[in-house]
Amino acid sequence: MLGLGLGVAGCAVLSQAPAIAVDSGTGLAGSVYRATRAGQWTADGQPIAGATGTTWVMTPAHEGAAIRCGASNAIEIWVPSDLPGILGWWDARRGVTLAGGTVSAWAAVGGSPVAVQPIGSRQPALARHPAGGRRNLYPRTTFDWAPAGPVAANLTSADGGLRIDSGGASGLTTTVVATGILGGLPWIDYRVQGTNTSGTGQYLDIQYPGNLPVTPGQPFQWSAWLQVVDGSTAGLQIWANAVFRDAASAVVGVTWDQGGSNNLTAVSGVMARHVRSTVLPANAVTVTMPGVFFSVPAGAGVDCTLRVMGMQIEQAAAGATAAQVCAGIHDCTEAGRPDIWHLVRDGVDDTLDLTLPAGTWTRALADSLGAVTFTEGIAAGPEDVLRVPRLADILHVDRVLTQTERNQLTSYWQARMT
Repeated sequence: MLGLGLGVAGCAVLSQAPAIAVDSGTGLAGSVYRATRAGQWTADGQPIAGATGTTWVMTPAHEGAAIRCGASNAIEIWVPSDLPGILGWWDARRGVTLAGGTVSAWAAVGGSPVAVQPIGSRQPALARHPAGGRRNLYPRTTFDWAPAGPVAANLTSADGGLRIDSGGASGLTTTVVATGILGGLPWIDYRVQGTNTSGTGQYLDIQYPGNLPVTPGQPFQWSAWLQVVDGSTAGLQIWANAVFRDAASAVVGVTWDQGGSNNLTAVSGVMARHVRSTVLPANAVTVTMPGVFFSVPAGAGVDCTLRVMGMQIEQAAAGATAAQVCAGIHDCTEAGRPDIWHLVRDGVDDTLDLTLPAGTWTRALADSLGAVTFTEGIAAGPEDVLRVPRLADILHVDRVLTQTERNQLTSYWQARMT
C-alpha cells in the first residue's frame, strides 16, 4: 500500500510497507526470510525476540505462524496441526522430556496429548543426523573428551567410540598436545616421540576399538585430513587400517596395512584430506579397528606431532563424501544440512504410550529419512507411537485423510527430511 505525506520542505514523500519473501530454503525451519527493509519481525502478531533486521531464520517453534516484518505481507506455512480433527502432532524437534539421556515423555505440539514411558529400560533414545541420513560409520569423531597431556595408558571415550594409544613399555611416549575445531571439523594433535627399544615394531593408533556392521561386497572408504604440525615423519610410518570379519568373527580381509600400496606416505606440513578405498569381501559383515596408525620400527627414533581431523568411514562408491561430525552414536551433523531429530527404539521393548479416545483414527508418520506411512481404521485404546525404528513425526486424526491432505503431509515431511 502506498501512503502520501509531506516532507519538511513541503515535498510529497512516498512511503511503502515492507515486503517479505523466503530468500532461501522451503520456508520451514532453517529457511531465511528477507524483508525489503529492517523492522520488528512478528509471529501471529507477537514480536520475535532479537529479530529486527532485514533477515530472519525460521525456527521449528514458529512454523505455521503468520510471519511479518513490521507492516509487511504475511507468510504462513502449512503445517500438520492445520489438519481438521487432529488429536495430536508429535514432532521430535520439540516436546521431548529426557530422563538420564532417554525419552520418558513426548508432548504433542501445543502441549498435549503426551506419550509416556516411565520405565527407563524401555525408553527410546533421542537422536539427530543430517538430512539424507548418516553416512559416517564412526560412532565418534570428536576429541573433546581427551585431556591434553601424556597418554600414560590407552585413552578410550566413555561411549567406547574412539581410542587413543599410549606408547606402553616400548620406549615411545604419546601425547595429546591439543584438540579443537577447524572449519566445523574436530581435530587432535597427537605427538609420538622417543626411540623404540622394544625389539619389535610398535603400532600406535587413533581408532575405533570394536566392530562396526558393514554390507558385504560394497565399496568402502576411509578418510581424514592429516598434517604434520611439528617435528618430522622420519622413522615413522603413517597408514590407514581396517580389518574385515565374517559372521563367525573370522578375519576375511585386512587392507591398507604397513608398507602396502596405500601407506599414507604423502602426509606433510600441508593439511590435506587423505582417502583410501577398497571393496568389502563378499562375506564381510563387520569392520574392526578402523583408524589411522603410526608404525615405528624396532630401534627407530621419532618425534612427530600429527594433526588428525574429520575422520570418516563410509560405504560410498564415489570416494569420500562431505564430512559428517559424530559426537556419539546418536549425534551426527553435517555442515549445510539440516539436523533431523528423531526417536530411536531398541527393537526389543521400547515404547511411548498414550490412549486414543473413542472413535476411529488415522495415523500418519514420517521416519528420519522422510519415508511416510498412513494407517487407517485404528481403534480407540492404547497406542504405542514408536511405530518405526527411527521416528521423526507422527500424528493422529479422527477421520480418513483426503488425497490432498496426504499429499500435503508427504510434501511437508519430505521437504524437512530430505
